[in-house]
Amino acid sequence: MKFKRAFAAVAVAAVALSSGVAMAETRTMDVSIEANVAVDGLLISPVAGWHNNTQVMSWDHSLQQLTPVNRQITMRNTTGGINAHLVTPARLTDGVNGIDLVVKVNGATLTTTSAPIVTAGDAATVRNVDFNVTSTAPETWVSGNYSGTVYMVFEGA
Repeated sequence: MKFKRAFAAVAVAAVALSSGVAMAETRTMDVSIEANVAVDGLLISPVAGWHNNTQVMSWDHSLQQLTPVNRQITMRNTTGGINAHLVTPARLTDGVNGIDLVVKVNGATLTTTSAPIVTAGDAATVRNVDFNVTSTAPETWVSGNYSGTVYMVFEGA
């Protein structure tokens, strides 16, 4: 009789434990990790990773213009100056209408032709430079949701 009671108690305990395990929840997490180690040579890095977020040019109703994007980029080149250019002209579009953009890095206006933006002397040490995007006012502003991507290339000079 004692054996039956002991066996029954063990069986009840086993069922209780196994049902608790079946009820346990699990969560998984994936973390993407990326590293760009630039000990020597060309370093181009947006300050605080702002390039990972869409930059918003808000409509300023009182000035009748879009607000500019003003950020900074960390730069360095241990082998010379830094040149930059746009891959295509910078432009916002709503699918029909467009707004031309002016892109400046370190005060230099970027075009589709590569040009110096930092001299070799200035590029030798790490520095933060200004990145600015402004809109060119069209003849007539047309309401809409505009978007676009600014494609830039930076190269050692």
